[in-house]
Amino acid sequence: MRGFSADWVIPSGPEAEPIAGGAVVFDEQGSVVAVGEGEALRGAHRAAAWSHERAILLPGLVNAHTHLELSALRGQTRSGGGCGAWRRGRIEACHTR
Repeated sequence: MRGFSADWVIPSGPEAEPIAGGAVVFDEQGSVVAVGEGEALRGAHRAAAWSHERAILLPGLVNAHTHLELSALRGQTRSGGGCGAWRRGRIEACHTR
């Protein structure tokens, strides 16, 4: 197990409040085991390898935007080959419509 404490922890969820002096504990697979007040988690997870960061720990941010104007091209372009090939495929699909 691995534990990280920080100046602030921002838990996920709409009702979650920021935790001053918070911590996050992960299992060996990298899954979150516990989130809470740092000293309490250090006591509950004594076997974990701990480190303290002068930082704010928060869940990963997700870019969930979409381009609706590209929806009509579904299945008409190739995937793979990197970003350049992807762009060329989109341009070709638009010009053949």
